[in-house]
Order: sequence, then C-alpha cells, then structure tokens
Amino acid sequence: MAFVIRQDNPDAPLTSAALGRIIDHCSNPNIPGTPAYRLNTWLGDPLAAREAAVRAIYTALTDQQRRQEKKGDTLNVRLAWAVARRMGLERVFTSLGIPASLQRAGRVFERRKARLTAENGAVPPRDEWPRIWDEAVLEEIDRQQRRHDNGETKTRPRWLPLHDGRSTSPHSAGVILACGGLDAWLKALDGLKHSADSHRSKADWDNVAAVIPAPADPDRDLGPAWLMEHGITLETAAKLDDATLEEAGVDPAGWHDMVRRASDAYRDLDRALGDPDAAMRLVARHPDMDAAGILVAEHVDRRTAATMLLVGRWRVVEPDLDPRLMIRPDLLRQASLEAARLTRIAATV
Repeated sequence: MAFVIRQDNPDAPLTSAALGRIIDHCSNPNIPGTPAYRLNTWLGDPLAAREAAVRAIYTALTDQQRRQEKKGDTLNVRLAWAVARRMGLERVFTSLGIPASLQRAGRVFERRKARLTAENGAVPPRDEWPRIWDEAVLEEIDRQQRRHDNGETKTRPRWLPLHDGRSTSPHSAGVILACGGLDAWLKALDGLKHSADSHRSKADWDNVAAVIPAPADPDRDLGPAWLMEHGITLETAAKLDDATLEEAGVDPAGWHDMVRRASDAYRDLDRALGDPDAAMRLVARHPDMDAAGILVAEHVDRRTAATMLLVGRWRVVEPDLDPRLMIRPDLLRQASLEAARLTRIAATV
C-alpha cells in the first residue's frame, strides 16, 4: 500500500496520527480485506462492524506494544499496519470475547446452513438449526481426524461444542463447555449487531445540509434511486443523525431502515455479481427488496439466486474454499451465466 509509505515513515515509532490513519483504514467495512469488511460479512451491520473492528485493533496493538516493550523495543508504523491489516476473523472475534471453539463451530454451522439454503432455495427453518449445527460440527471433526490420520497435519481434531454446548470429546462426553453452543453463537452475533445502536445518532456531520436540503419536499422519494441520482453513497447516508433528518423533514426510523435494507442488498449483490455499479443500479430499481428478492424479480430462479449469493459470500468469507467441491456444476454454471446477464442488463437501467 504505497500511500502508507508516503504518509508515514514505516520504521518510525507509532504516533497518534499514524494510529488514526491505521484505524480509519482497517475499520472501514467498505474496503475489501479489512478486519471490518470481513466482520461485516457475518454481521450485516457496517457501523457495528466498524466499531467492533476498532475495539479489536486497539486490543491487538496494545498487546503488541506490551510485547515490544518487554523486548526493549518500540512499536513502529510498519508493524502496527501489519498487525491491524492481517487480523483474521478468529482473532477479531476472540478480542471481542467470543471463544475460539464457539467461533469455529459457528462458522462451520453457518457454512452448512448457507449450502442448504443454496440447494433448497430457502433458509432452513429455525427448528432445524440444532440438527444442522451438530451435523456440521461432527463432519468438521471427522474431516480433521482424517487429515491427521493420513499424515496431512500433525494437529489433532479440536473438539467443538454441539448445539447445546456439550463436548464432542470422547474423554469428556456430555460435559457442558463454558463456550456454549448454538444459542451462545447467535447471542454473540446479535450482541455485536446491536452494540452500535446507541451511537448511531451522536456524530456531528458538517456537510449534512448539502446532502438533504431543507425544507424537505414531501413528494420526494428518498430511496436508493434518489441516493444514486444525487451521488450519495450508502455509507454517507448511514451517517446522518436523527436530529438532522428530522430538521430536513425526513422520518429517521424510515430512513435508517431504508439505508440498512439497501446496504445489505447492495453488499450481497456486489459480491454475487462482482460489479458494484450494477449492484447499486439493481438496488435502486428494487428499493424494498433484499438481494434474493431482487434476483428473483430479475427472472433468476430461487435456487440459482441462492447459489449466486452463497458463492459471492464464500468468495469473501471463505476464500480458500472451492465452490466446485461444494455445489453441483450445473448450478455453478447457471449462476455464472445469470451474473453475466444481470451485469449487462444493469448497465442499461
């Protein structure tokens, strides 16, 4: 990243100004590859992802600073960037107090649930999640055991929790683990999603008046199409506080609901199509729909739509996972064709 070298001497001790630049970049959920971006793929809440990433990065850099001091050294800019940018999901979640075993079980559960969604064209019912969790966990342990037995790795299987928190270890079968299971995972994700709610209206934005002029036109449709027409990004729209919106004659609750819904749809479509402009145009065309609904409205069958969204998510969350090993070739081929078709269509919308 050349701009880092231009702004700061990479071998100089970390200053508050350099730290601010690191935090601004690595906590941006719209920059692919940042900790906030990876976290937002799970949370679906950019502001919560940003705040969680900030806390995680501060924790990691504080720990690194202590290690440097013990060696009689200082934390320089180069090392601070490396620590902040290379934080994987497991490290982020751990710094936020979510145990590693719960994370690993939760991720294989989410992956299996997503695969079933792609195959069936609908999210499995909530009452089936415990069974899906247990099947995913046991399948992962079997996979790890096979790799160990075949000499592919020296690491023995990690005994992940079942949905009710019971250990899968043959040496402690039935013991309830402190990390918990399915309920603990859902509670942890939900807690992160809503951790930023109390901060959504506290920022002071100097250029808000230029975004929403007052007095407001009651006949104006302040939706994704209006945002795109005025060159306003969803991130900027999400930053508008309640007081400013009320002053402009806009219902804050309705505005935030619109922005969240459009942001979720845009994120999912961008990953599925690989074309941010096409994704935004489709969201503007169907402002009240989620990504799956938009694809169906554009004449994509539900199974193919689910496959497109799943592959797009895997591309970000599980980059080492080969979709060809998980999804039938005919579904992958159809998903690719539909993505190309929609990209062409969106360019003319």
